[in-house]
Amino acid sequence: MIYITNNTCTQHNIVKETYDIYTFFYINNVISYSFDESTYDTINIHITESRDLDNTNKLYFILEYNYPSRDAFAHWVYESAIYLELFIILKKRYNNLKLLLQTRHNFKKLFCNFFNISDDDIIYEIDTNNTNKCIFPSPISSLHLKNIDTIDIYREQINRFKNYILKFMNNVKNIEYTIMPRQSKENYKGNDRNYSFTDIINLFQNITSKTYHILNTDYIENLHTQISIVSSSKNVILSDGSALLVNNLFTHNSNILIIDKFTQNQAANYPKMSLLLKYISEINGNTLIYFNNDVEICNYLQTVI
Repeated sequence: MIYITNNTCTQHNIVKETYDIYTFFYINNVISYSFDESTYDTINIHITESRDLDNTNKLYFILEYNYPSRDAFAHWVYESAIYLELFIILKKRYNNLKLLLQTRHNFKKLFCNFFNISDDDIIYEIDTNNTNKCIFPSPISSLHLKNIDTIDIYREQINRFKNYILKFMNNVKNIEYTIMPRQSKENYKGNDRNYSFTDIINLFQNITSKTYHILNTDYIENLHTQISIVSSSKNVILSDGSALLVNNLFTHNSNILIIDKFTQNQAANYPKMSLLLKYISEINGNTLIYFNNDVEICNYLQTVI
């Protein structure tokens, strides 16, 4: 087994390269790989050294790992999807490059489609019967990371990610309120929570002076649609967790009204999470307003609408 961290240098079986704002590692003949859940900054990689690479045509780009990176929506977006642009860059260099994912989720399909990555470019397991070369991007990171010495590099990557999305944002705020009920599909079981939006929706149905839109992300088939609606909204009402973390990236100069204080509690324990929340809110000019529950939001709305 070999290990890589952000500080790993080129050595036997590992080649480190920097291109543009990205740093990444090439490793030969990978059999399996996993996140070190005790540190969140190390990848454990099983390899075989007994194969001849001269005729290999298997080239994999690896951007997701075990829990929670591969299955929890916001973790995947900020730990994995931020490297989709790098995949596109390297795909132009290596025509045979494949994006290697561990699990299938609709949110992954949405992001891959958004970055024009076709199903033909995605695979779900390593062909261990043939030689291979795998590319691992850096920084190796997690929202649970407590050591944030790579945060400046990560900020650059967030900016690049945000600027790609910015091209599809609306600059005209023609929706006063967008209500985003918590989705019921693909919620990570460890973080699944129930929130009622019934009273909030009823409140707006009884008020005709305000424009509002109900956006149910369970039925989103194209990220462009979600980004367009959310970025057109002066105010966005949603539940805490992934909905906040991701949609905070999709809009600018908006008030985001949040049911629950889940991310506030996480930010108190995980500095990477704290910095991410603050940084994206700042660069997008969003104001986050937290409430304990839907009753508090309804009471607040009755004073402002």
